[in-house]
Amino acid sequence: MKNTSLTVPLSMLECKPCILYLQARVEHAGLMRILHDFLTTAADRVRDTVASWYDALVSGQPMQDALADAQPPWPDCLRSVLLAAVSHSRLDAALRDLAYLYQKQPEERALQSACRRLADTYSRQPRPKGLSAACLERELGKILARACLEQAFAVYLGQQGDAFFRQTYLGAKPVHYTEPSEPVVLTDIRRHLTALADTGQPLELAEGAWRVAARGRDSFILCQGARRLQLTIHNAYSNPDSPG
Repeated sequence: MKNTSLTVPLSMLECKPCILYLQARVEHAGLMRILHDFLTTAADRVRDTVASWYDALVSGQPMQDALADAQPPWPDCLRSVLLAAVSHSRLDAALRDLAYLYQKQPEERALQSACRRLADTYSRQPRPKGLSAACLERELGKILARACLEQAFAVYLGQQGDAFFRQTYLGAKPVHYTEPSEPVVLTDIRRHLTALADTGQPLELAEGAWRVAARGRDSFILCQGARRLQLTIHNAYSNPDSPG
């Protein structure tokens, strides 16, 4: 007999543990790490969906294709919200909105109805030309937090195709991270750091302020107290694993 467990869409309630797990962590860690960690905690059909999503990203599929093709499928309304949020670089906001729906609507039918309205809201929003200030702060905050964790003296950032953002941290040993992302993230990070260096304004983050100085178009020195970090941004399609 054909196994229908992979073709029947999830219910909204089946997706609840995943959405709440992602929402609680997305502002503090990279998506690939969060998905990987979720797979160690879940044991139901939504785990199969997340495993399918994760494996597709690892194999190099773009984020939207990986989400759309995950098996078992997401509920139609939830998939629409996630796809629209990714295309608008607003996944964190969408997860907050979805978590709120789960808090307010305990029943499947009410959840689906509310989710369809949310999908319509996200699909009508114009596509942004760049990252919001909050998204930029969050991305830079994660990069600098990792640099501190790895005790890095240099960070190299680069884009791999249109789907992945690669990061190399040089400390006691090289540490590499790869996350799903669009080229606009790297472009806006460069633009933002350049503007701060040009105006002499600090990079203000929740964890404290960093002074920014430019060392050419693609290299910056960031200082916080006695800490000094070199951050280099390669062009959109270069490989940051080989700095220089």
